[in-house]
Amino acid sequence: MDRQAPHLYDTSGPEGDWARHITEVEARAIPAFKELAALLDQVERQLDKLASDAPLMPTFPAAPGVPEGR
Repeated sequence: MDRQAPHLYDTSGPEGDWARHITEVEARAIPAFKELAALLDQVERQLDKLASDAPLMPTFPAAPGVPEGR
């Protein structure tokens, strides 16, 4: 396959396979209980809050003999 011209290839077969797969998975999926969905939403909100409060990268003291910032 020419990576510079992927548009030259017919991908309808794999795309159809993927669409069929997604349809089958959705048909077999069971809806989450409302209570469970609410709890998962609450967990997500708490994790988002914790992530926003935490520093992007933890800071540790430098090891002996290693300059700061390394």
